[in-house]
Amino acid sequence: MGGLPGQDAVRLISENPYRLAKDIRGIGFKTADQIARKMGIAPDAMIRVRAGISYALGEAMDEGHCGLPVGELLTSTAELLEVAAPLIETALALELEAGDVVADSVGETSCIFLAGLYRAEQSIAERLRACAVGRPPWPEIDAEKAMTWVEGKTGLAMAPSQQEAVRLALRSKVLVITGGPGVGKTTLVNA
Repeated sequence: MGGLPGQDAVRLISENPYRLAKDIRGIGFKTADQIARKMGIAPDAMIRVRAGISYALGEAMDEGHCGLPVGELLTSTAELLEVAAPLIETALALELEAGDVVADSVGETSCIFLAGLYRAEQSIAERLRACAVGRPPWPEIDAEKAMTWVEGKTGLAMAPSQQEAVRLALRSKVLVITGGPGVGKTTLVNA
């Protein structure tokens, strides 16, 4: 007969305190790592190294990356955890086998992704491809006249790159606009 739900939670956390970082929003790897250390889990324990891989990928995600090249992941995990590369390689193989991370190539570069983020990115890409098929549902628009009209209405002069983006938007069903702060994305969208 199984124990109470609370007893199961205590057992699971006792076996792997890094589940706290994975399962409970607001508890990060560093907090779970402190708890694990107090519980006597060694710095080179496989559960710690496996959790460290996810932590390194999460840090990369916070910087805007969907994944990392394998070498960069190994290096950043080694720096974060202060453990040897062979141990990280073993942990990575276990994470791949468990399906917690996914290996794929970006061009010629072998990369590793958090599984959920990888699936989300694939789903978004597929939906964008589906949306982009066919002609736009609006009649053809003279881009030069449209830009002159927009600039007159808004009082803003668009940069050449923004003008080209408007031309592309007018003949495309889908357009993804990217760039850092202050490059004119909002002005372009308003136009």
